[in-house]
Amino acid sequence: MAATVDQWRPSLVDPIIPARGSSLAADDRAYPDYAASQVAWTGIRSAIDATAMFFTSLAADQTPHETGHRALTRAGLTDAALAVFVLAGDRPTRIRPALRAAHDDLGAMERAIRDLHAARWSDPSSEQEGDDERWQATFQHIDKRRDRLRAAADAAGLSYAALKRPPTFREMVDYAAGQVPDDRGDDLLYALRMSLVQLNAASHSLRWHAILTATHAVDTPEGTRARLVTTATDLFLAAGGAMTLAPRALELFRARAKPP
Repeated sequence: MAATVDQWRPSLVDPIIPARGSSLAADDRAYPDYAASQVAWTGIRSAIDATAMFFTSLAADQTPHETGHRALTRAGLTDAALAVFVLAGDRPTRIRPALRAAHDDLGAMERAIRDLHAARWSDPSSEQEGDDERWQATFQHIDKRRDRLRAAADAAGLSYAALKRPPTFREMVDYAAGQVPDDRGDDLLYALRMSLVQLNAASHSLRWHAILTATHAVDTPEGTRARLVTTATDLFLAAGGAMTLAPRALELFRARAKPP
């Protein structure tokens, strides 16, 4: 698995660019501000980066971390699922979730900028001439982007209420599971769902996920009994979601980025 991820890592510095006239280039015209290919590549890039760090960390000290490694593989799973979510299906099926993801991204950016604005202006000594005008220009730019997003959603047959509904991890993982060629029926769907909820729990300071780990008691050199809550089996299963969906995301991206 680590060797496979190593083969993906060069694309972090040399990303795949959709060719002119390609299927992805056509998707991108729906909303160029944060185009569908950029949404998809953000997911692929983040999935590769998180999964590569997972294996790099393991190779460095061979120490399994109960929550830290699960946080990395959760990012690998959900980010790869996002990419498949906006790359699979016909063009309307792809564009609508891409627009929802772009709207979610824009909203998160606006909240961060407004928080930064509030923090900056709480200190009057930091004010400089023209600052207020520059901030207002930034907010106006965001409003214009939101208007263009709404127009793109109208053209794609996506209601404004649906546009404002951020894609959930569960929604993306469920959809992505159905886009991986597999002859096991719903087994993959349920496996990815179980992986997602366990990784979410580990990443959000919930305790219950440890119940499902391959727990073992071992004798230590000091003569005590220790309880291991993370094993090689657990780590393999934790990485399985990302390792299942990331190859499909890359396959779809390469196919749609090719010239006609």
